[in-house]
Amino acid sequence: VRVYRYEMIYPDVRELRAQLGLTQQQFAAEFGFSLSAVRHWEQRKRIPEKSARILLMLIAKDAGLVRQALRDSVRRVAAE
Repeated sequence: VRVYRYEMIYPDVRELRAQLGLTQQQFAAEFGFSLSAVRHWEQRKRIPEKSARILLMLIAKDAGLVRQALRDSVRRVAAE
């Protein structure tokens, strides 16, 4: 019987945030995470869920592309 062990792979959030020059609050707001989630990930109290891990990996690869995609996903609407 073979036993396999799996590890969750995602960037070090504290290191990623520092590379981008953002505070925890700025990082959370810019990329749509809750501040408490960012704090828990940095303290290794929680592991990001799959969708968050994917987004973190994309941010690590090309933060500018993610920022552009987030800007493109918002449409300005006139207030009535």
